[in-house]
Amino acid sequence: MNITSGNPVQKGASLSEINPKDYMAKLMEEKFNGYMCVTIKGKTGIEEGALIFHNGNIVSSDYEYYRYNKRFVAEEGLKRMLNSLVASKGVVDSFSLSPYQVQLVMTLNEDCNLRNEVMSVSSIDFPNAFSPAFEDSLSGEKVEGKGYEKELLLKKYGLAKLSGPKLTRAILLESAEEEYKKVDKMIKKKEKK
Repeated sequence: MNITSGNPVQKGASLSEINPKDYMAKLMEEKFNGYMCVTIKGKTGIEEGALIFHNGNIVSSDYEYYRYNKRFVAEEGLKRMLNSLVASKGVVDSFSLSPYQVQLVMTLNEDCNLRNEVMSVSSIDFPNAFSPAFEDSLSGEKVEGKGYEKELLLKKYGLAKLSGPKLTRAILLESAEEEYKKVDKMIKKKEKK
């Protein structure tokens, strides 16, 4: 999903320490404009999803299984996102955007837009417990391509473990950026020889 950088509202909240229904109710009541990201460790790899809020309503959703390089959008993404919110290990980040930025995100990601906006928490059917069934349905998928490479890269740099609330999207990006700089220096050294 193409999302512009927003202003951090909450970073690295552990899923084990929040009540997802209350968390979403608060965003909806505050007429939140922005997005909420969830990153969890599934049975076979990292999963990540995003919900876009416009004036407190959920308008768009995206969910990705990195190991399988498989992405689900709109209603299918929303189901998986709600499932991930009740996982025991993972983190939640929320970022605010201006209403104009939200409109831009929706325009750039039309395939992710829900047919009907979700306007209240009472209309959301939260699962009682995390179900691996969504991921299990992908087990027959051939693992190749960049999704698996992402997973290997995260494992290589020790980022695949979601050990607690300190691991955030910003930390992941910062670590990747540092590694990129090291690799870039090595390449430049070899080119000079």
